[in-house]
Amino acid sequence: MTAQDRERVLGLLERFGSNPGAFLVRYRAPWSVWFGTEHEGALCYIESHRTAVVWSDPLCAPEDVEALFAEFTAAMRAGGFRVCILAVQEPMARAALACGYAVLKIGEEPAFDLATWRPARGDPGKKLRWCLNHARRAGVAIEEYQPARGRDLRFEAEMAEVQGRWEASLGGRLVHSFLRTAPLDEAEAKRIFAARRNGKLEAFLACVPVYARDGWFLEDLVRVPEATNGTTEFLAVEAMVRLRDDGARFATLGIAPLRGSDEQIDRRARWIVPALRLAFDRMDSRYHFASLSRYKAKFGPSWWEPRYAAFLPPRPSVRLVRAAISVLDPEPEPAGRPAPATPQRVGSRLVGVQALVWCLASLLVLAQAHLSNDLTEPAALLAPVGVAGVAVAALLWFAARRMTRGNAAFSRLLAVLLEGTLVLGTLNRLHEGRGVGIGMVSLASATVAVALLLWRSQPRAEPAPFRAD
Repeated sequence: MTAQDRERVLGLLERFGSNPGAFLVRYRAPWSVWFGTEHEGALCYIESHRTAVVWSDPLCAPEDVEALFAEFTAAMRAGGFRVCILAVQEPMARAALACGYAVLKIGEEPAFDLATWRPARGDPGKKLRWCLNHARRAGVAIEEYQPARGRDLRFEAEMAEVQGRWEASLGGRLVHSFLRTAPLDEAEAKRIFAARRNGKLEAFLACVPVYARDGWFLEDLVRVPEATNGTTEFLAVEAMVRLRDDGARFATLGIAPLRGSDEQIDRRARWIVPALRLAFDRMDSRYHFASLSRYKAKFGPSWWEPRYAAFLPPRPSVRLVRAAISVLDPEPEPAGRPAPATPQRVGSRLVGVQALVWCLASLLVLAQAHLSNDLTEPAALLAPVGVAGVAVAALLWFAARRMTRGNAAFSRLLAVLLEGTLVLGTLNRLHEGRGVGIGMVSLASATVAVALLLWRSQPRAEPAPFRAD
Protein backbone atom coordinates (compact mmCIF):
# COMPACT_ATOMS: atom_id res chain seq x y z
CA MET A 1 0.00 0.00 0.00
CA THR A 2 1.52 3.30 -1.07
CA ALA A 3 1.50 6.41 1.12
CA GLN A 4 -1.12 7.94 -1.16
CA ASP A 5 -3.32 4.83 -0.94
CA ARG A 6 -2.92 4.81 2.84
CA GLU A 7 -4.12 8.39 3.12
CA ARG A 8 -7.12 7.50 0.99
CA VAL A 9 -7.88 4.44 3.13
CA LEU A 10 -7.64 6.46 6.35
CA GLY A 11 -10.13 8.96 4.95
CA LEU A 12 -12.58 6.15 4.14
CA LEU A 13 -11.96 4.60 7.57
CA GLU A 14 -12.90 7.82 9.36
CA ARG A 15 -16.07 8.14 7.29
CA PHE A 16 -17.28 4.54 7.09
CA GLY A 17 -15.40 2.48 9.72
CA SER A 18 -18.25 0.89 11.68
CA ASN A 19 -16.54 -2.41 12.48
CA PRO A 20 -14.48 -2.06 15.70
CA GLY A 21 -11.72 -4.16 14.13
CA ALA A 22 -11.38 -1.86 11.12
CA PHE A 23 -8.84 0.32 12.96
CA LEU A 24 -6.32 -2.53 12.72
CA VAL A 25 -5.69 -1.76 9.04
CA ARG A 26 -3.66 1.21 10.33
CA TYR A 27 -1.12 -1.17 11.90
CA ARG A 28 2.05 -2.35 10.19
CA ALA A 29 1.40 -5.31 7.89
CA PRO A 30 1.88 -6.15 4.18
CA TRP A 31 -1.48 -4.63 3.29
CA SER A 32 -2.85 -4.38 -0.21
CA VAL A 33 -5.89 -2.29 -1.00
CA TRP A 34 -8.56 -2.55 -3.67
CA PHE A 35 -10.62 0.53 -4.51
CA GLY A 36 -14.06 0.35 -6.10
CA THR A 37 -14.56 1.78 -9.58
CA GLU A 38 -18.35 2.00 -9.68
CA HIS A 39 -18.89 2.67 -5.97
CA GLU A 40 -16.78 4.66 -3.53
CA GLY A 41 -15.04 2.37 -1.09
CA ALA A 42 -12.12 0.04 -0.43
CA LEU A 43 -11.22 -3.37 0.98
CA CYS A 44 -7.89 -4.03 2.70
CA TYR A 45 -6.36 -7.48 2.37
CA ILE A 46 -3.12 -9.43 2.68
CA GLU A 47 -2.09 -11.75 -0.11
CA SER A 48 -0.89 -15.22 0.89
CA HIS A 49 -0.76 -18.49 -1.07
CA ARG A 50 -2.81 -17.02 -3.94
CA THR A 51 -5.49 -16.04 -1.42
CA ALA A 52 -6.72 -12.54 -0.65
CA VAL A 53 -7.28 -12.54 3.13
CA VAL A 54 -9.60 -9.58 3.76
CA TRP A 55 -9.76 -8.03 7.21
CA SER A 56 -12.98 -6.38 8.40
CA ASP A 57 -15.89 -4.93 6.44
CA PRO A 58 -15.59 -2.86 3.26
CA LEU A 59 -14.95 0.82 3.94
CA CYS A 60 -17.97 2.20 2.12
CA ALA A 61 -21.50 3.49 2.65
CA PRO A 62 -23.79 0.79 4.14
CA GLU A 63 -26.03 0.76 1.06
CA ASP A 64 -23.03 0.03 -1.21
CA VAL A 65 -21.66 -2.99 0.69
CA GLU A 66 -23.18 -5.73 -1.47
CA ALA A 67 -22.44 -4.09 -4.83
CA LEU A 68 -18.89 -3.11 -3.86
CA PHE A 69 -18.12 -6.55 -2.52
CA ALA A 70 -19.50 -8.24 -5.65
CA GLU A 71 -17.18 -6.04 -7.74
CA PHE A 72 -14.22 -6.92 -5.51
CA THR A 73 -15.01 -10.64 -5.73
CA ALA A 74 -15.15 -10.52 -9.53
CA ALA A 75 -11.77 -8.74 -9.64
CA MET A 76 -10.10 -11.26 -7.31
CA ARG A 77 -11.48 -14.29 -9.11
CA ALA A 78 -10.44 -12.84 -12.48
CA GLY A 79 -6.92 -12.63 -11.06
CA GLY A 80 -7.02 -16.27 -9.97
CA PHE A 81 -7.25 -15.55 -6.23
CA ARG A 82 -9.22 -17.37 -3.58
CA VAL A 83 -10.90 -15.02 -1.09
CA CYS A 84 -11.20 -15.28 2.67
CA ILE A 85 -12.83 -12.50 4.70
CA LEU A 86 -12.52 -12.35 8.48
CA ALA A 87 -14.28 -10.77 11.46
CA VAL A 88 -17.08 -9.06 9.52
CA GLN A 89 -20.50 -7.89 10.70
CA GLU A 90 -23.75 -9.59 9.73
CA PRO A 91 -24.71 -7.27 6.80
CA MET A 92 -21.36 -8.01 5.17
CA ALA A 93 -21.76 -11.74 5.90
CA ARG A 94 -25.15 -11.77 4.17
CA ALA A 95 -23.67 -9.87 1.21
CA ALA A 96 -20.96 -12.54 0.95
CA LEU A 97 -23.61 -15.25 1.12
CA ALA A 98 -25.41 -13.59 -1.80
CA CYS A 99 -22.13 -13.63 -3.78
CA GLY A 100 -21.76 -17.40 -3.40
CA TYR A 101 -19.44 -17.49 -0.38
CA ALA A 102 -19.70 -19.99 2.43
CA VAL A 103 -20.23 -18.11 5.70
CA LEU A 104 -19.26 -19.23 9.20
CA LYS A 105 -20.07 -17.51 12.47
CA ILE A 106 -16.85 -17.32 14.49
CA GLY A 107 -17.92 -15.47 17.64
CA GLU A 108 -19.69 -12.49 19.13
CA GLU A 109 -18.69 -9.05 20.43
CA PRO A 110 -20.22 -7.39 23.50
CA ALA A 111 -21.64 -3.97 22.56
CA PHE A 112 -22.40 -1.17 25.00
CA ASP A 113 -24.85 1.65 24.38
CA LEU A 114 -23.06 4.15 26.58
CA ALA A 115 -26.06 6.49 26.72
CA THR A 116 -28.08 3.89 28.66
CA TRP A 117 -25.51 1.38 29.97
CA ARG A 118 -24.74 1.18 33.65
CA PRO A 119 -22.95 -1.60 35.57
CA ALA A 120 -25.51 -4.29 36.33
CA ARG A 121 -27.33 -4.09 39.65
CA GLY A 122 -28.63 -6.86 41.87
CA ASP A 123 -27.64 -10.50 41.51
CA PRO A 124 -26.48 -10.30 37.82
CA GLY A 125 -23.92 -7.66 38.72
CA LYS A 126 -22.63 -9.00 42.02
CA LYS A 127 -19.34 -10.37 40.61
CA LEU A 128 -18.54 -7.13 38.83
CA ARG A 129 -19.59 -5.10 41.86
CA TRP A 130 -17.28 -7.16 44.10
CA CYS A 131 -14.37 -6.53 41.73
CA LEU A 132 -14.99 -2.79 41.60
CA ASN A 133 -15.34 -2.47 45.38
CA HIS A 134 -12.26 -4.57 46.03
CA ALA A 135 -10.13 -2.46 43.66
CA ARG A 136 -11.36 0.78 45.22
CA ARG A 137 -10.72 -0.44 48.76
CA ALA A 138 -7.21 -1.53 47.74
CA GLY A 139 -6.43 2.02 46.65
CA VAL A 140 -6.42 1.52 42.86
CA ALA A 141 -6.70 4.86 41.04
CA ILE A 142 -7.39 5.47 37.35
CA GLU A 143 -5.65 8.11 35.28
CA GLU A 144 -5.62 8.89 31.56
CA TYR A 145 -2.76 9.34 29.14
CA GLN A 146 -3.52 10.93 25.76
CA PRO A 147 -0.48 10.69 23.45
CA ALA A 148 -2.07 13.20 21.07
CA ARG A 149 -1.46 15.89 23.70
CA GLY A 150 2.24 15.06 23.96
CA ARG A 151 4.30 11.93 24.46
CA ASP A 152 5.49 10.99 27.95
CA LEU A 153 8.49 8.69 27.51
CA ARG A 154 8.68 7.84 31.21
CA PHE A 155 5.06 6.68 31.26
CA GLU A 156 5.53 4.73 28.03
CA ALA A 157 8.55 2.99 29.57
CA GLU A 158 6.33 1.93 32.48
CA MET A 159 3.82 0.58 29.97
CA ALA A 160 6.56 -1.37 28.21
CA GLU A 161 7.63 -2.93 31.52
CA VAL A 162 4.05 -3.96 32.37
CA GLN A 163 3.55 -5.40 28.90
CA GLY A 164 6.81 -7.32 29.06
CA ARG A 165 5.89 -8.92 32.38
CA TRP A 166 2.39 -9.72 31.15
CA GLU A 167 3.65 -11.37 27.96
CA ALA A 168 6.24 -13.38 29.90
CA SER A 169 3.46 -14.70 32.16
CA LEU A 170 1.43 -15.93 29.18
CA GLY A 171 4.00 -18.44 27.95
CA GLY A 172 4.13 -19.70 24.39
CA ARG A 173 4.87 -17.80 21.20
CA LEU A 174 3.50 -14.29 20.85
CA VAL A 175 1.41 -13.14 17.92
CA HIS A 176 3.43 -11.14 15.37
CA SER A 177 0.68 -10.12 12.95
CA PHE A 178 -1.42 -6.95 12.96
CA LEU A 179 -3.37 -8.65 15.79
CA ARG A 180 -0.39 -8.25 18.11
CA THR A 181 -0.64 -6.28 21.34
CA ALA A 182 0.57 -2.84 20.26
CA PRO A 183 -0.81 -0.17 22.61
CA LEU A 184 1.50 2.57 21.32
CA ASP A 185 1.16 1.91 17.59
CA GLU A 186 -0.85 4.76 16.04
CA ALA A 187 -0.86 6.17 19.58
CA GLU A 188 -2.00 9.67 18.62
CA ALA A 189 -5.41 8.28 17.70
CA LYS A 190 -5.85 6.40 21.00
CA ARG A 191 -6.96 7.07 24.53
CA ILE A 192 -5.02 5.14 27.16
CA PHE A 193 -6.23 4.58 30.71
CA ALA A 194 -3.91 3.40 33.46
CA ALA A 195 -4.50 1.83 36.88
CA ARG A 196 -2.06 2.69 39.66
CA ARG A 197 -1.78 1.44 43.21
CA ASN A 198 0.58 3.15 45.61
CA GLY A 199 1.97 5.06 42.66
CA LYS A 200 2.91 1.90 40.76
CA LEU A 201 1.44 1.10 37.34
CA GLU A 202 -0.45 -2.21 37.59
CA ALA A 203 -2.49 -2.22 34.37
CA PHE A 204 -3.39 -0.15 31.34
CA LEU A 205 -6.07 -0.13 28.67
CA ALA A 206 -5.58 1.25 25.14
CA CYS A 207 -8.79 2.27 23.34
CA VAL A 208 -9.08 2.85 19.59
CA PRO A 209 -11.84 4.83 17.86
CA VAL A 210 -14.77 3.27 16.04
CA TYR A 211 -15.24 6.28 13.81
CA ALA A 212 -18.60 5.67 12.13
CA ARG A 213 -20.30 4.73 15.41
CA ASP A 214 -18.95 7.55 17.56
CA GLY A 215 -17.48 4.91 19.80
CA TRP A 216 -14.42 3.15 21.12
CA PHE A 217 -12.97 -0.36 21.00
CA LEU A 218 -11.28 -1.25 24.31
CA GLU A 219 -8.51 -3.07 22.49
CA ASP A 220 -5.43 -3.82 24.61
CA LEU A 221 -6.02 -4.59 28.30
CA VAL A 222 -2.68 -5.47 29.93
CA ARG A 223 -1.76 -6.03 33.58
CA VAL A 224 1.12 -7.27 35.69
CA PRO A 225 0.63 -10.85 36.95
CA GLU A 226 0.28 -9.75 40.60
CA ALA A 227 -2.20 -6.94 39.91
CA THR A 228 -4.84 -6.41 42.60
CA ASN A 229 -8.00 -8.43 42.07
CA GLY A 230 -10.59 -6.34 40.27
CA THR A 231 -8.09 -3.96 38.71
CA THR A 232 -8.91 -4.79 35.08
CA GLU A 233 -12.67 -4.64 35.72
CA PHE A 234 -12.33 -1.29 37.47
CA LEU A 235 -10.15 -0.01 34.62
CA ALA A 236 -12.62 -1.05 31.89
CA VAL A 237 -15.68 0.34 33.70
CA GLU A 238 -13.98 3.63 34.52
CA ALA A 239 -12.79 3.96 30.91
CA MET A 240 -16.33 3.48 29.56
CA VAL A 241 -17.71 5.98 32.07
CA ARG A 242 -15.15 8.61 31.07
CA LEU A 243 -15.67 7.96 27.36
CA ARG A 244 -19.42 8.34 27.87
CA ASP A 245 -18.94 11.58 29.79
CA ASP A 246 -16.93 12.91 26.84
CA GLY A 247 -19.79 12.20 24.45
CA ALA A 248 -19.05 8.68 23.14
CA ARG A 249 -22.13 6.63 22.30
CA PHE A 250 -20.72 3.13 21.78
CA ALA A 251 -18.05 0.81 23.19
CA THR A 252 -17.00 -2.80 22.75
CA LEU A 253 -14.55 -5.19 24.38
CA GLY A 254 -13.75 -7.15 21.21
CA ILE A 255 -14.69 -10.60 19.97
CA ALA A 256 -15.33 -13.59 22.20
CA PRO A 257 -14.21 -16.40 19.85
CA LEU A 258 -16.70 -19.20 19.12
CA ARG A 259 -19.40 -17.68 21.32
CA GLY A 260 -22.81 -18.42 19.78
CA SER A 261 -21.33 -20.62 17.05
CA ASP A 262 -24.42 -22.87 17.23
CA GLU A 263 -26.35 -20.10 15.44
CA GLN A 264 -25.35 -20.07 11.77
CA ILE A 265 -26.93 -18.08 8.93
CA ASP A 266 -25.47 -20.41 6.28
CA ARG A 267 -27.10 -23.84 6.31
CA ARG A 268 -23.92 -25.36 4.87
CA ALA A 269 -22.06 -24.30 8.01
CA ARG A 270 -24.41 -26.06 10.41
CA TRP A 271 -22.82 -29.45 9.85
CA ILE A 272 -19.56 -28.06 11.19
CA VAL A 273 -21.07 -26.96 14.52
CA PRO A 274 -20.19 -30.28 16.28
CA ALA A 275 -16.62 -29.88 15.01
CA LEU A 276 -16.57 -26.30 16.33
CA ARG A 277 -17.76 -27.51 19.73
CA LEU A 278 -14.98 -30.13 19.75
CA ALA A 279 -12.43 -27.50 18.71
CA PHE A 280 -13.72 -25.19 21.43
CA ASP A 281 -13.30 -27.89 24.07
CA ARG A 282 -9.82 -28.85 22.89
CA MET A 283 -8.53 -25.28 22.45
CA ASP A 284 -10.11 -23.80 25.56
CA SER A 285 -7.40 -25.17 27.85
CA ARG A 286 -4.83 -23.09 25.95
CA TYR A 287 -6.75 -20.04 24.78
CA HIS A 288 -9.39 -19.82 27.55
CA PHE A 289 -12.23 -18.90 25.18
CA ALA A 290 -14.92 -19.79 27.72
CA SER A 291 -13.40 -17.71 30.52
CA LEU A 292 -12.87 -14.81 28.08
CA SER A 293 -16.55 -14.93 27.14
CA ARG A 294 -17.59 -15.02 30.81
CA TYR A 295 -15.26 -12.12 31.60
CA LYS A 296 -16.80 -9.93 28.90
CA ALA A 297 -20.34 -10.93 29.83
CA LYS A 298 -19.62 -9.81 33.40
CA PHE A 299 -19.87 -6.17 32.29
CA GLY A 300 -23.53 -6.56 31.25
CA PRO A 301 -23.34 -5.51 27.57
CA SER A 302 -26.37 -3.91 25.96
CA TRP A 303 -26.31 -6.59 23.24
CA TRP A 304 -23.99 -9.05 21.49
CA GLU A 305 -23.02 -8.60 17.84
CA PRO A 306 -22.13 -11.67 15.73
CA ARG A 307 -18.89 -11.85 13.76
CA TYR A 308 -18.34 -13.99 10.69
CA ALA A 309 -15.75 -15.41 8.32
CA ALA A 310 -16.52 -16.17 4.68
CA PHE A 311 -14.60 -17.86 1.92
CA LEU A 312 -14.72 -18.53 -1.81
CA PRO A 313 -14.66 -21.18 -3.25
CA PRO A 314 -17.25 -22.24 -0.68
CA ARG A 315 -15.39 -25.45 0.16
CA PRO A 316 -12.28 -24.30 2.00
CA SER A 317 -9.06 -25.87 0.78
CA VAL A 318 -5.91 -26.61 2.75
CA ARG A 319 -4.20 -23.69 0.98
CA LEU A 320 -6.96 -21.28 1.99
CA VAL A 321 -6.76 -22.34 5.63
CA ARG A 322 -2.96 -22.11 5.51
CA ALA A 323 -3.21 -18.64 3.99
CA ALA A 324 -5.49 -17.41 6.78
CA ILE A 325 -3.22 -18.86 9.46
CA SER A 326 -0.09 -17.38 7.88
CA VAL A 327 -1.73 -13.93 7.87
CA LEU A 328 -3.14 -14.05 11.40
CA ASP A 329 -0.21 -15.82 13.07
CA PRO A 330 2.91 -15.59 10.88
CA GLU A 331 6.30 -16.85 11.93
CA PRO A 332 8.26 -13.96 13.49
CA GLU A 333 10.75 -12.29 11.19
CA PRO A 334 14.28 -12.08 12.57
CA ALA A 335 15.37 -8.54 13.39
CA GLY A 336 18.47 -7.43 11.51
CA ARG A 337 20.39 -10.51 10.45
CA PRO A 338 18.87 -14.00 10.12
CA ALA A 339 18.65 -16.11 13.28
CA PRO A 340 21.75 -18.28 13.75
CA ALA A 341 21.53 -21.99 13.00
CA THR A 342 21.56 -23.33 16.56
CA PRO A 343 22.52 -26.97 17.20
CA GLN A 344 18.91 -27.74 18.13
CA ARG A 345 17.67 -26.18 14.88
CA VAL A 346 20.19 -28.20 12.82
CA GLY A 347 19.22 -31.31 14.78
CA SER A 348 15.52 -30.81 14.06
CA ARG A 349 16.29 -30.50 10.34
CA LEU A 350 18.36 -33.68 10.45
CA VAL A 351 15.48 -35.48 12.17
CA GLY A 352 13.15 -34.32 9.39
CA VAL A 353 15.51 -35.67 6.72
CA GLN A 354 15.80 -38.97 8.60
CA ALA A 355 12.02 -39.24 8.77
CA LEU A 356 11.78 -38.96 4.99
CA VAL A 357 14.58 -41.49 4.42
CA TRP A 358 13.18 -44.06 6.86
CA CYS A 359 9.66 -43.65 5.47
CA LEU A 360 10.91 -44.31 1.92
CA ALA A 361 12.98 -47.30 3.07
CA SER A 362 10.04 -48.78 4.95
CA LEU A 363 7.75 -48.36 1.95
CA LEU A 364 10.32 -50.15 -0.18
CA VAL A 365 10.33 -53.04 2.31
CA LEU A 366 6.53 -53.21 2.19
CA ALA A 367 6.67 -53.28 -1.61
CA GLN A 368 9.37 -55.97 -1.81
CA ALA A 369 7.07 -58.40 -3.64
CA HIS A 370 6.98 -55.98 -6.57
CA LEU A 371 10.62 -54.85 -6.51
CA SER A 372 14.02 -56.42 -6.95
CA ASN A 373 16.07 -57.51 -3.96
CA ASP A 374 18.73 -54.98 -4.99
CA LEU A 375 16.46 -52.25 -3.56
CA THR A 376 14.65 -53.95 -0.71
CA GLU A 377 17.56 -55.69 1.05
CA PRO A 378 19.54 -52.48 1.82
CA ALA A 379 16.31 -50.74 2.77
CA ALA A 380 15.52 -53.43 5.32
CA LEU A 381 18.90 -52.82 6.93
CA LEU A 382 18.36 -49.06 7.11
CA ALA A 383 14.90 -48.84 8.63
CA PRO A 384 12.64 -50.70 11.04
CA VAL A 385 10.68 -53.25 9.10
CA GLY A 386 7.58 -52.25 7.17
CA VAL A 387 4.68 -50.67 9.01
CA ALA A 388 6.76 -50.09 12.14
CA GLY A 389 9.21 -48.07 10.09
CA VAL A 390 6.44 -45.89 8.66
CA ALA A 391 5.12 -45.27 12.19
CA VAL A 392 8.59 -44.32 13.47
CA ALA A 393 9.10 -42.02 10.48
CA ALA A 394 5.74 -40.36 11.13
CA LEU A 395 6.63 -39.75 14.78
CA LEU A 396 10.03 -38.35 13.80
CA TRP A 397 8.40 -36.02 11.29
CA PHE A 398 5.87 -34.91 13.89
CA ALA A 399 8.67 -34.17 16.36
CA ALA A 400 10.72 -32.27 13.77
CA ARG A 401 7.77 -30.08 12.83
CA ARG A 402 6.75 -29.38 16.43
CA MET A 403 10.28 -28.33 17.36
CA THR A 404 9.90 -25.31 15.06
CA ARG A 405 6.47 -24.36 16.35
CA GLY A 406 6.98 -23.65 20.03
CA ASN A 407 6.57 -27.07 21.76
CA ALA A 408 10.32 -27.76 21.62
CA ALA A 409 10.98 -29.53 24.94
CA PHE A 410 8.47 -32.37 24.48
CA SER A 411 9.32 -32.74 20.78
CA ARG A 412 13.08 -32.96 21.47
CA LEU A 413 12.45 -35.61 24.12
CA LEU A 414 10.31 -37.63 21.71
CA ALA A 415 12.93 -37.34 18.96
CA VAL A 416 15.77 -38.33 21.32
CA LEU A 417 13.86 -41.45 22.47
CA LEU A 418 13.13 -42.47 18.88
CA GLU A 419 16.68 -41.81 17.77
CA GLY A 420 17.96 -43.80 20.75
CA THR A 421 15.79 -46.74 19.71
CA LEU A 422 17.19 -46.53 16.19
CA VAL A 423 20.76 -46.39 17.52
CA LEU A 424 20.19 -49.55 19.58
CA GLY A 425 18.58 -51.33 16.62
CA THR A 426 21.46 -50.36 14.33
CA LEU A 427 24.07 -51.49 16.88
CA ASN A 428 22.30 -54.85 17.11
CA ARG A 429 22.38 -55.25 13.32
CA LEU A 430 26.07 -54.31 13.22
CA HIS A 431 26.79 -56.78 16.02
CA GLU A 432 25.18 -59.50 13.87
CA GLY A 433 27.32 -58.43 10.91
CA ARG A 434 24.40 -57.27 8.75
CA GLY A 435 24.77 -54.27 6.46
CA VAL A 436 27.96 -52.83 7.93
CA GLY A 437 28.35 -49.97 5.43
CA ILE A 438 24.82 -48.64 5.40
CA GLY A 439 24.45 -49.42 9.09
CA MET A 440 27.35 -47.10 9.92
CA VAL A 441 25.65 -44.29 8.01
CA SER A 442 22.41 -44.88 9.92
CA LEU A 443 24.25 -45.04 13.26
CA ALA A 444 26.22 -41.88 12.57
CA SER A 445 23.18 -39.81 11.54
CA ALA A 446 21.14 -40.93 14.56
CA THR A 447 24.03 -40.29 16.97
CA VAL A 448 24.69 -36.82 15.55
CA ALA A 449 20.98 -35.97 15.76
CA VAL A 450 20.84 -36.98 19.44
CA ALA A 451 23.97 -34.96 20.22
CA LEU A 452 22.59 -31.85 18.51
CA LEU A 453 19.20 -32.14 20.19
CA LEU A 454 20.80 -32.48 23.63
CA TRP A 455 23.27 -29.65 23.05
CA ARG A 456 23.15 -27.04 25.80
CA SER A 457 23.93 -23.69 24.21
CA GLN A 458 24.77 -20.62 26.28
CA PRO A 459 21.70 -18.48 26.99
CA ARG A 460 21.47 -15.33 24.96
CA ALA A 461 20.24 -12.00 26.19
CA GLU A 462 16.54 -11.61 25.49
CA PRO A 463 15.42 -8.66 23.40
CA ALA A 464 13.40 -5.92 25.04
CA PRO A 465 9.77 -7.12 25.29
CA PHE A 466 8.46 -3.96 23.71
CA ARG A 467 9.82 -0.97 21.89
CA ALA A 468 7.71 1.89 20.68
CA ASP A 469 8.41 3.14 17.17
